[in-house]
Amino acid sequence: MMINWANRFYELNDLHVIVVTLENGKKNEATGTINYAPLLWGQSEGEVSGIAYMVARMVNRAKVNTAMEKKLTVTDDSIDKDAVSVMLLKTTGSYAAKDQYGTGLGFIADPTMTKVLDAIASSGGNQ
Repeated sequence: MMINWANRFYELNDLHVIVVTLENGKKNEATGTINYAPLLWGQSEGEVSGIAYMVARMVNRAKVNTAMEKKLTVTDDSIDKDAVSVMLLKTTGSYAAKDQYGTGLGFIADPTMTKVLDAIASSGGNQ
């Protein structure tokens, strides 16, 4: 049902569809690492994320760890110390993300819909 719902919305032209989910952490028993992905049930877990042009992970600025900072070049110089939320747009080994709009951004600090839509528009990625 969720897949059908998502497909119908994504077929509409000139419409941005935003789906907000909780996170699902799956532990890899072999390595002990936890991989985070959107919490969707059944087959829709991978399918809805596959349909979307952008999948991001929202975290509190205080939770942006060193490994993320190295991969995304999130440093104190590049992000306001008063920032509360960070929207991570590049996938790492521990969480799922993607940016098919090609914004070229690794993250957006204190994201608002205006900031996200401006990033999409400036990339020319009006899918």
